[in-house]
Amino acid sequence: MTPIYDELEVFNFTDSLLQLQKEFGQMLEVKWLFQGRLVEDVAKDLIAGSKLKDVEVRKKYLDGGLDAIYASDDPMIKLALLVDPTSRGLRKRYETEVESVEARNGTLIARALFKTKGTSIPPDATSTLRLSFGR
Repeated sequence: MTPIYDELEVFNFTDSLLQLQKEFGQMLEVKWLFQGRLVEDVAKDLIAGSKLKDVEVRKKYLDGGLDAIYASDDPMIKLALLVDPTSRGLRKRYETEVESVEARNGTLIARALFKTKGTSIPPDATSTLRLSFGR
């Protein structure tokens, strides 16, 4: 099993919370989460208060299903439940307004890139390794 290091988790989580605060700091849920505290302090408190590092605790949630998750008092699960509806809405909006437009207009976007940047950028690929000489 891979160990979990609190210091690394706090560092990474602080970065995520800074982004949350920057993008959605005016939302009531975000204001409630921070309550005027420093972002790093919020990250430390949430990680220190969580029992999700314990494999047995995670198994309990898996076995208990959604009922166990909704009944949880774990601060990280509470945070996930708090941001989940907004996050899903934003993801759906991104899929509708960005990804679908890119998919529909991929050829036009590629042509525009080629017109503006020429051969200075490599062509789009399908994530397969290709070796060649020159452009």
